[in-house]
Amino acid sequence: MHSEGQPTSETRLFSRPIVLVTVAGLVAIAAAAVVVGIASGGRSGSSVEPSDSAAFFLRGSGRRYLALTPLGRGKTRILKLPRALGNVDLDEVSMAFSPDGSTLSFLAGGTFFVVETRSLRMKRLVSKRELGRGADAASLSPDGRHVAVVHTLFERNSSCRARTWISVVANNGTSRRLAALPEAARPTPDRTILIASVSWSPNGHSLLYTVDRFAGPNDCRTNDLESVFLFRIPASGGRVIRLRKAADYIYSPQWSPRGDLIAYIEGNMAFPGTPSNVFVVRPDGSRRRELTHFVPTQGVGDQGLSFAWSRTGRIVVAHVRGVPMRSDVGLYDIDPRSNGNRRFSQFESESVLAVSPDGRLVAVAGQPDVVILSLVDGEIRRRTRLTSPRSDLRVEDYSPVAVYFSP
Repeated sequence: MHSEGQPTSETRLFSRPIVLVTVAGLVAIAAAAVVVGIASGGRSGSSVEPSDSAAFFLRGSGRRYLALTPLGRGKTRILKLPRALGNVDLDEVSMAFSPDGSTLSFLAGGTFFVVETRSLRMKRLVSKRELGRGADAASLSPDGRHVAVVHTLFERNSSCRARTWISVVANNGTSRRLAALPEAARPTPDRTILIASVSWSPNGHSLLYTVDRFAGPNDCRTNDLESVFLFRIPASGGRVIRLRKAADYIYSPQWSPRGDLIAYIEGNMAFPGTPSNVFVVRPDGSRRRELTHFVPTQGVGDQGLSFAWSRTGRIVVAHVRGVPMRSDVGLYDIDPRSNGNRRFSQFESESVLAVSPDGRLVAVAGQPDVVILSLVDGEIRRRTRLTSPRSDLRVEDYSPVAVYFSP
């Protein structure tokens, strides 16, 4: 079987019409890349080698800052961000580290940013003009030479009816529009189509993306959802492969480190009594299996479900039930090839951020803490509280958090 490995994580400008805990971790965004544009990032201090770290946002005096704090000992470093980012809703921003920790990227305000973590300088940015009209989500290729972009252009006076497509933008500014919507997933006068996510395989040959299809032409509410597709397409264009068609939303598709499986969440966490679970499928769409079997309690909705792959090929799943921050949160260590499902910890948190390279530690997020747990016995190894190093800056409420584990 053709093995493609784990894809890059996407960063997204607009949110789906469903509240979902963000998964940011175990991502593959290229470290070395050709500079597309340069932005000044202010003074950043001396160069620091990547180590176990967490990234998040601060605010003060009407400005927004990026903070990088070590999970062990060390000082938090901060970077002043462009003033235009001050009013961007954080619900519309996600961040991701490169595998070696040398870069951190995010899409905000229609601009794609890449920050060099050693110097904490803005390494480059891809502008709105270069991304193209309606840039909604973006993902950097493993070699850093291309950005896959989801475009969504809503019609006037409509929050649903839109034109949507995927393009691949090269570092020389050229753009290729992909024929990513097969006939079953194309808009009609009585059907609305929205592309919801995109990510790369590590060899840069394929793109993985989801498409939401709504029965009504003018209203993209959840009760109008008709079906959701999970597709794969060559990054250079070609035949679209359908991996899954579902009646509920599909979230966070991620390749396994070996490239033999794709994991994703299927369900709807916005409505009490509606189950959401983690599934795996082969890259050709065959051998789909359900890894978790969560059944919601009467009157208690699933407030969050997230997962991350370890490099050992296991999956760590966090399942949140009840009121956020006062929830019954189960953490599960799963072997997707044997269907082993072992609950090894219960804690107050919200989502899985990352798993260490050896698969023995997991970083989980619960505002305002990042907690490192041992997979062996479920004990808390260390707890990092997200704090500001300056009295005039505060940690933003519900800031997205990204975590990096060094090799």
